[in-house]
Amino acid sequence: MRLLDYLSEKDCRRIAVIGMSKNAGKTVVLNRLIAEMNESNMVIGITSTGRDGEEEDLVTQTEKPRIYVPVNTILATTEVCLGNSEAKVEILDTTGENTPMGQVVMVRVRQAGFIQIAGPDTNAGIKKVMVSMEEHGANRILVDGAIDRKASASPAVSDGCILATGAVLHRDPEQVIKMTKHQVDIYSLPAVEEKEIIKAWNTFVKKGSVAVIDRKGSMKILPIQSAINSGRKLGNALEEGDRWLLVKGSLTGKAVQELMQVTSLYKEVTILMADATKVFITEKEWKLWKHMGVSLKVVNPINLLAVTINPVSPEGYVFDKQKFHTEMQQALGLTPVIDVLKEGGLN
Repeated sequence: MRLLDYLSEKDCRRIAVIGMSKNAGKTVVLNRLIAEMNESNMVIGITSTGRDGEEEDLVTQTEKPRIYVPVNTILATTEVCLGNSEAKVEILDTTGENTPMGQVVMVRVRQAGFIQIAGPDTNAGIKKVMVSMEEHGANRILVDGAIDRKASASPAVSDGCILATGAVLHRDPEQVIKMTKHQVDIYSLPAVEEKEIIKAWNTFVKKGSVAVIDRKGSMKILPIQSAINSGRKLGNALEEGDRWLLVKGSLTGKAVQELMQVTSLYKEVTILMADATKVFITEKEWKLWKHMGVSLKVVNPINLLAVTINPVSPEGYVFDKQKFHTEMQQALGLTPVIDVLKEGGLN
């Protein structure tokens, strides 16, 4: 089964591919999507939140797969990366987005070949170049999500994402499955359904960083700049009758732990975030939250299209491929699990 079959034409024009770690198989996924899209005569746009396509990983000093692009592909990449690429390109435009590797430029591939990509390092920059790629004719865009920059999975950036995981995370396949399930659980946080709360959120984000809404629907903006190191302040600000705690920025396990230590009123409120990429908690903290009755919802849910697995580690050990695939699928339920190293994916 093709990876492309998991992507809806209507809902998934912009697709982020996120690796849970280096060597998790993200570049293999990218190459497969590029090949499938090319076979379907799509004009592909590609950019990255980091750097990809090198022959050797600059951090781990290990060999890695390169990215091969067909003619007519549109790239948003840096001047340095273009100098290290083999594909012949035509420069379409400059973007004004500057990085340590030079300005990000818009190019069209005129002769197929291997390329390196490094795009803007902010979500606003990524969105800007995606719009430009679409204006130049791209009808599908792939965003390469660099390690520890998973915000490209945000619905504010992409229409859907594919999560790449694999043996590189841990020698024990059970641990890899647990780590992957935790990430999928976070990405699967439920969306708020109450229209009045969504309307209140849209008003709130223009005015402050943290707010509470009581049972009568009245909203109060709190004098807190960020929730990250303000768990006790959040707890002390909660009052009887509060039903929603709105957090504009990021939220950490430490902040929520401090909140729970200060008050039991957290059990009466639902914490509302923009999306799941703003939530930073460990698996242990996540289990504690659920056990203690913490409720968490998002305004914009992530569209997780599939999880891809790589049963081979660069350190030389290999999982039992079929067993790994079966147990990962059982753990993730309805989320499709695909071994992209297998011909045909799901066999």
